Parts: sequence; structure tokens; C-alpha cells
Amino acid sequence: KKAIGMRKEHRKIEILPFPDDADTRSYDGDYGLNGDQLVSVSLFPNAFSNGRSGSDMSWGRLLGYIAMSDEREKKDGPGIIFAKLIGGRKDENVEEISVLVGEVDGTLSLAEAERLLDASGYEAFIYTTHNHGREQQEISAGTYFLWHDKKYPFQKVTDKTVAEFCAQNKRYCHLRNVRLADGGETHRIKKLGQWDIVFTIRHDPEDKFRFGFPLKRPVRFDPGQATKSEWAHNYVRHTARIFGEGIVSEESKNPARFHYLPSHKPGREYHVIRFSGKLLDILEDWQIPEEPKQRAREGPFRNSVSSAQSASLGQLR
Repeated sequence: KKAIGMRKEHRKIEILPFPDDADTRSYDGDYGLNGDQLVSVSLFPNAFSNGRSGSDMSWGRLLGYIAMSDEREKKDGPGIIFAKLIGGRKDENVEEISVLVGEVDGTLSLAEAERLLDASGYEAFIYTTHNHGREQQEISAGTYFLWHDKKYPFQKVTDKTVAEFCAQNKRYCHLRNVRLADGGETHRIKKLGQWDIVFTIRHDPEDKFRFGFPLKRPVRFDPGQATKSEWAHNYVRHTARIFGEGIVSEESKNPARFHYLPSHKPGREYHVIRFSGKLLDILEDWQIPEEPKQRAREGPFRNSVSSAQSASLGQLR
């Protein structure tokens, strides 16, 4: 049984997971062109773990792993850093990057991303992330009211004001057809150990996915082939060439960025796709960024913080 081959459209190939009884080593050559290209990754049991297992594996074997999307209700689960680490999960501990990976959170449709990847001619994968297709989410009432009380003091929260808040907020500006859910009813949630009061909004389904390009030559930071700032600069240049500026999540350029392995909510649609093609050689067009000019300090200063009076949360009810 082959690991790929369900259907092929241009360079797009649906990836099949390993059979339960498969010896994964036998899949190294099953992906044809570039299947035996070596990549280095670091695997983690969850997002909060520092215990890792580093691994050099073939591109073909990696594709087999990411084809196994896990069905679960919660997002947290096994993850991967697409880099070789010499210590904990910090950028300074990244020794080598052999796969350029990024996330797109609603700023581009999946169909358009597939078209752009196909047109690029590069070997790549794309898989939808856990919240792909999400149609509602929670917003911190405190964060919202800091904006609302300045813009619309003593006025009610409405679909229009919430939509305007989202349009002006970097985190939510990609959302379309935003409106209040449940009449703006608030509730408490615990996130990262902290309690917060939130309300729910509804919107059109989001396209959320992750992509990756195996590199023809790995980028090494030790013994000094490149610096982390050079990586970030060239990462942004190359991803902008393919997807456009401002599409890929800014955090994706961090060398030690943790990524969840594919998962999806029960019953929700998901996609794992491979594009066959040439290997991306990011070093071929490597650019050294100019050092920013340092301005002379004019003396001590302090930040001024303005405070806004919070409206009653009862206005949301």
C-alpha cells in the first residue's frame, strides 16, 4: 500500500497515513522525487513539555507522520519544532533548520493557498489546523471595553460595534460577518491558569492551516552560517513572495516555533496535501539585512499609560 496516490491535480497529491501495521522506514522512497531528502525535527508530547526527541528523517517519512490527523476535542496534543535543537525550546538553541514552516490564520483562503503553492513549483505540504472551519470564538470582555469606552462611551454593545472592534484589532481583523452570539451573554473561562470574563462572537468559517517547504540546503546557525535576525528577514521575504505580504503569522518566523501535529475536531473537515516539485533553496538568494541606525538618547523618559473607565459588564447581557 502506497503512502500517497489517492488523487493528483497538477502537482497536488493527497497524502495517506501509514497503515497501523506499517514499518515507517519502508515509506522513505514511496514519495518519489525528494522522498529521501533528509530533514531534522524535534518532537514533543504537548505544548507545555520541554522533553523532546530529536530526529533526522526522510521527507517521505515526515509526510507520512503529518498525514495522521488526530481527531480530538481539545487543541493540545503532540507537536513538532521543524528544527534541530541543542537545548530547550528557545530560539538561541536552534542549531539547524531544514524545513521552512508557517501558519495562516484566516488571512487567506485554503483554495487560494493551494493555488499559490501549486504555482510556486516548490515541494511543499499543507495541512489544516485544529480550529480550521471555526465559526465562533470568545473575546475578553475587558479587552473589548478598553476600546468600546473610548469609542462609544455609555452606549450599548451591538453587532455593529463588535464588528468594528474586530476590524480594528490585529487578531480579529480577518474575520467576516461578525456578530454577537447568545445576546452578548458573558461567562468565565480559565486559560493558561488565569480566569477571564468573555463573550462569544459568530463569524464566517475561518481557513486555518500550516505549510512547509523542505530546504535544499539546511540553514545552520552554528558555527555561524547565518544569524537568527538574518533568518527572520529572509523568512519574511520568501513567504511574502509566495503568499503575499502580511498573510503568514508573524510568530512563524521564530526558529523554535512550536507547531501542533495535525488534528481536527470530531466531525470537522480537514485536509493534508503534498505538492511535488523542486526544493526551495533559501540560501541561494540570502540577503543580509541592514543594521538599524542607532539614535542618540536624549535623556531619561517614561511611558505614560492612560486608563479608561470600564463599563458595566451587565451591558452585554
